[in-house]
Amino acid sequence: RKARTMADAVDYKLFRELRGHDEDVRDVSHFFLSSSESVSKHHQHQVSSSNASSSSSSSSSSSLLISNTTRVISASRDKSVRIWKEESGGAQVEAVLVGHSDYVTSVNTSPSLEETSEEQENQIKVWVATGSRDKSARIWRLNFAAGGVGGGGGGGFHFTRSECAAILSGHKYQVSSALVLEHQHSSSGEDSSSSSSSLLVATSSLDGIVRLWKVGSKDIEREVETPVQELSGHAGPVLCLCELSDGTLVSGSGDTTIRLWRTTGGSKFECIQVNEDHSDTVRSIAALPNQAAYISASHDTTLRSWSAESGCQKVFAGHSA
Repeated sequence: RKARTMADAVDYKLFRELRGHDEDVRDVSHFFLSSSESVSKHHQHQVSSSNASSSSSSSSSSSLLISNTTRVISASRDKSVRIWKEESGGAQVEAVLVGHSDYVTSVNTSPSLEETSEEQENQIKVWVATGSRDKSARIWRLNFAAGGVGGGGGGGFHFTRSECAAILSGHKYQVSSALVLEHQHSSSGEDSSSSSSSLLVATSSLDGIVRLWKVGSKDIEREVETPVQELSGHAGPVLCLCELSDGTLVSGSGDTTIRLWRTTGGSKFECIQVNEDHSDTVRSIAALPNQAAYISASHDTTLRSWSAESGCQKVFAGHSA
């Protein structure tokens, strides 16, 4: 296989700045809206790979990243989460989510896991999970409708409303990550008084615990203090989470390890693997699409690619800090 050279590199150019937050931005994600398929979610770690496969021109990059069917979502130290949409003249804030009492540390999105009726055919629901320094995570329900604002023409989708479905407390320190698990959907309402279906949510915290929560799909402002399960084992703060396509939950920690958690013959998660290849804090992890694999980033200045079954596949070195 021929090695890529600098001449093969894509020439990236700045095409948009999103301005509106009052303080620094702590996390960014994005999601796609589609009336014919389920909403697709891609984290900020996947943006560059999708860019490279499309085009090096700023116009094609712009249509990929921010369009009538694409949204960028950002979390900030100003305690807000903002959803951005491309409008004539540039990107505009389409909605602002407020409720956290301290800065928002993370944001992740997930498509709705509910069946859509014929009456709801032109409506899309997106789940947003946010973590905060206020020791809580919040699960938000975003609603979009096809066509122009007010149901008119114009194509694409417009934002109609947002609701905070649940507030997950009980963490002892800052919540570093929160996500709705897409491959662990529960149809039982055992822990939800307001809905016959529920979502399974994972959170990580600087207190060293990964927690699993049930949230009713129709809940509104429901306060949950007790998780359905706590995953212990890390000897340091848990800083990042991701879910693989086979439902495996992956956690990275300040104890330099990565742990893989999976439901094995029941509803409870168990630790099935501990990876100790990094020599310093594991700061970030990202799932690779459509495969049981992921990439980790560490304070040891390396990135590593992993297979859930066979461990570390490759080490990427080059950063000096």
